[in-house]
Amino acid sequence: MRIGVVTPQYPPHIAGGGEISVKLLVDELAKRKEITDVEVYSLDCGYPSQVDDITVRRYYTPTRIMEISNAIAIYQLSSELDDRDLLHAYNMELHPAVGYLSAQSDIPSVATLNAYTFLPSSTTKAVTDSKLKSIYKEYWLPTLGKVLTKQLGKIDRFFALSDSVKESYSSDLLNEEKISVIPNMVDPTFEKSLTPNLGNSDGEAIMVLYVGSLIKSKGVEYLIKSFKNLSDNFNLSIVGTGPRKEILQKLATALNVDHQVQFHGHVEHDLLGQMYSMSDVFVHPGIWREPFGRTILEAMQAKLPVVCTDIGAPPKIISGERTVCNVAEPDGLAKAIRYASENQKHLGNANYEKVKTEYQPNQVISNVVDQYTQVISNYQ
Repeated sequence: MRIGVVTPQYPPHIAGGGEISVKLLVDELAKRKEITDVEVYSLDCGYPSQVDDITVRRYYTPTRIMEISNAIAIYQLSSELDDRDLLHAYNMELHPAVGYLSAQSDIPSVATLNAYTFLPSSTTKAVTDSKLKSIYKEYWLPTLGKVLTKQLGKIDRFFALSDSVKESYSSDLLNEEKISVIPNMVDPTFEKSLTPNLGNSDGEAIMVLYVGSLIKSKGVEYLIKSFKNLSDNFNLSIVGTGPRKEILQKLATALNVDHQVQFHGHVEHDLLGQMYSMSDVFVHPGIWREPFGRTILEAMQAKLPVVCTDIGAPPKIISGERTVCNVAEPDGLAKAIRYASENQKHLGNANYEKVKTEYQPNQVISNVVDQYTQVISNYQ
């Protein structure tokens, strides 16, 4: 099988976990004997054209507005795909273009659903810091945006990262029978960046870690508020940037917990391992239907207990019901963090075993290749 992977960006250009995930997919596909060739098509207008022996064809787009970027992708790729047996769209933005090209060029296609790009916020319970984005999602997408969703529907098969994603898309937009659940896979190289038993410098301190964007939907404000209910030996490290950073810093000061909260800003992915290794508990305090959460897998690889809210995919990923709490409840977060710290070794080991048995690359990629084979067979 000759596979073409279409994505808005590809490493070394990294905007978030999606770029890490698509590179993992490509790298693992290249190892399979059933796959004779993998090429990547990306609209990030950059270099290099070879990444770890994978050919990456990069094209220019002046904007990330989906209607324009999809039109450009159709124009640029229409004569590039004739030798591909199947197209795999990843990271959402160019899914409509792949649907159109698949139908026009008579090439089977699949797409990974790793975000709610084409669904209204009311379906996903998403909250946004951008008024313009909110207007686009609620008014433009369901009306004039139907041009995009119509092309999206031409894709032959969809891979949802979680049951939460499948439920959302099948209830609002896509035929449930076309959607299979295939989760993210762990990054085997990430574990090599961890330092076993590094711990923190003060045996009395309990280090709590958050890694992610500082946007409203991530619920970081409730995590900071939870520290009003935790003793001074609990400390919070916040890794990430976003429009709410200053608001969150002011909140920590107003609550008089700023001495317990440290903002680290952006940390390069290859340096994140040290942050996990120095921590005792990982927290994912989201207030929306998170599609999956690569940082949760990383925490599980680091043998950390994970506290999360009872919404979206995260509670199904982790091991341990008592570390799952209600959405937007600082008291519940504090209670779960306390419990996780008291049962760190047991919960951390359980998470590590789960990530080893359910999210390994060879397991996930075998499922992907099986789906490829079925789609191509059905197409012929």
